[in-house]
Amino acid sequence: MDAALFRLRAPQLDLIQLHWWDFDDPRYLDVLFHLEELKLKGKVRHIGVTNFGASPLQRAIESGVRIVSNQVQYSLIDQRVRTVKLRARLEGGEEEEEAMEEEDGKKDEDDPSRGARARPMISLADVCVRQNVSLLCYGTLLGGFLSERWIGVPEPDPRAFTSTSEEKYWEILRTWGSWESFQMLLLELRAIARKHRASVALVALRWVLDQPGVGSVIVGTRLGYIDHLEENKNVLKLALTAQDRENLERAVREGGREMGDVVGDVGVEYKRAVMEVEEKYVRRSDREY
Repeated sequence: MDAALFRLRAPQLDLIQLHWWDFDDPRYLDVLFHLEELKLKGKVRHIGVTNFGASPLQRAIESGVRIVSNQVQYSLIDQRVRTVKLRARLEGGEEEEEAMEEEDGKKDEDDPSRGARARPMISLADVCVRQNVSLLCYGTLLGGFLSERWIGVPEPDPRAFTSTSEEKYWEILRTWGSWESFQMLLLELRAIARKHRASVALVALRWVLDQPGVGSVIVGTRLGYIDHLEENKNVLKLALTAQDRENLERAVREGGREMGDVVGDVGVEYKRAVMEVEEKYVRRSDREY
């Protein structure tokens, strides 16, 4: 850490984020404890995490480490942050769990499978709001697909993509639905954008910013591509109506599948990718020996 701070010519890191692949391996808590030690020494100001779902984030918080942020993928199409709900024990204990069940209207005395002490179903957004953890959201524009550029054009050939970002978000788009459905969503976005004298991208960004628990959106750029830098600042002036949000969410819901049902929890695709690489490496090693 001292060497890193020396190279950065900084006395302290404002934010350090832990990324962890496999939450079945509890050693991520050990890493968080180490980061907490660095924080106490004044070398780190804040601790955050990346792609933590509701359960691992709750466990991290229960460890006593103060988590201020969670960097996750979140967009109109990928709403797993709020739609994937898991059973988790809340820090406030049984009283908070019961209060949350009543609040969400999830108690059902006629359902014997729940039991008297059934834990509530909570989403990552629920945990972040309750624990004051800010969501830092990437992928909000689907690598540029959520823009006027793609309205009314034929379905692209993935072999023509010029960046890994386009390749990645193309897979997400296709997992959600068809190109025709995506065109319908873009037209809805354009209609709302025109009403507010904004762009499709700004409407998509504003929708994410309006979601519970979201602290910021991360808009990627490539060296030499800064045409939209000033325009993106206008998202702070844009105010969507309740009807705007309802129209967008209906277009997403009717146009494709719920990403959580297909992909799984937040960040699980990265774990799968690593496991696939490891399996290939093991198979190659077996052949060599």
